[in-house]
Amino acid sequence: MESLSIHWLFPTINMNVLSILNQLGVTIGKWNELTSSKNFEEFSFGYMPPRDSTLMYVASQKIAKWLDVRDFFILQIDNSTSPMDDEVNIFQTLITPCGGGFDISEQRSYFFAKSDKAMDVRGLLVLIVYFSILFSWHVHLISDASSNGSRIAIQDGVIYFIGDGEAIEKSKELISVLEKNPLSI
Repeated sequence: MESLSIHWLFPTINMNVLSILNQLGVTIGKWNELTSSKNFEEFSFGYMPPRDSTLMYVASQKIAKWLDVRDFFILQIDNSTSPMDDEVNIFQTLITPCGGGFDISEQRSYFFAKSDKAMDVRGLLVLIVYFSILFSWHVHLISDASSNGSRIAIQDGVIYFIGDGEAIEKSKELISVLEKNPLSI
């Protein structure tokens, strides 16, 4: 079983994260969103997942698979997310099961990598996607397998696949399969 280490990142002081993001073709924008840092044509495709909890969970599984995490993923929470206290408590418990607090209004970047401890990295990604859809957070997710800045943005419960033409075609195929058989994992 893969396990996870969590690194909390502050983009203003952690140049290593900015370097990783740049290698993946993105950077952190003015609104704390992930935005393209390279000169390549980028497209997006939006999908509104079902609101039924089981169907939403299956959709979250498929979306996590599209990101194709191998060793790590980065979660970026943009400035449009103003969570209520109970949402923050749930989120903190989700990403730090052994406890630990932080100020989500100050800390918007999170780096999750495999380690010899805790939780499956893909499983955590599925839960973060599900949570973000459920509570209509504005988050951006990118994995180490990203090419040409392909990533996911979740905004107000809508999932946006962002990337080059090939990445968008793959996302449309994924959604087509999901809509034909919404309970297949």
